[in-house]
Amino acid sequence: MSIHEALRQLRAGIHTAPLTPDEHHHRRLLELARREREADLLRQAAVNPGFPAIH
Repeated sequence: MSIHEALRQLRAGIHTAPLTPDEHHHRRLLELARREREADLLRQAAVNPGFPAIH
């Protein structure tokens, strides 16, 4: 199973087997990137009142 397929299944709530160290690391990197994007959007919204609302 590819890393991407394993992550897709995890997001879908399907957990068929424990993550390998590589899958766990990749998942962690994706989660950190998502958090950084969210933080960046919140920073932009805080300093720019005209910034589009987050949906």
